Amino acid sequence: MRDDKKTKAQLLGELLELRNQIEALQGTETERARLTGILDSTTDYVGTATPDGRLTYMNREARHLLGWGEDEDLAGRQIADVHPSWALDSVFNEGISSALRDGIWGGETTLLRHDGVEIPVSQVIMAHRSPGGEVEYLSTIMRDMSEAKRAEQERLAHVRMLEALDEINQAFQGTDDLDQMMSDAL
Repeated sequence: MRDDKKTKAQLLGELLELRNQIEALQGTETERARLTGILDSTTDYVGTATPDGRLTYMNREARHLLGWGEDEDLAGRQIADVHPSWALDSVFNEGISSALRDGIWGGETTLLRHDGVEIPVSQVIMAHRSPGGEVEYLSTIMRDMSEAKRAEQERLAHVRMLEALDEINQAFQGTDDLDQMMSDAL
């Protein structure tokens, strides 16, 4: 006959082991909540997706930009839903392909808001692998480049105006005839 009775020491040891396991799980959940809090407070757009392109996470800033609710279910949403059709070739054939091959890719792409407005972004795509080497998921971090693009356009317009003024100045210096100067400048 088998003795199924455990000593108090054995029971206490099992109880302590269970408590340690529960504390470890609580620590993991605390760490997860802390990391989610960081991701939701950044002004960058952060997301994850399955290797086949199904969205699994978008932080608060990305959801806000895209016009989605904070708690809106991502079921059925794809990477293709957040980029204009003309940019998908770059995202899939350059970005994701490079990330799958090399682990990481960075470049400029474009996001598509729900109202059709296109947002230029600097994007990094990373492939995360299991210990066995299989891609488990993709992650991305994007930064809005709208202001930088606008500033660059203003700078180029300013340069063109300065070049035109320089041509006019050179025309002034090269002639005393106003009619000739205007025809040279134009």
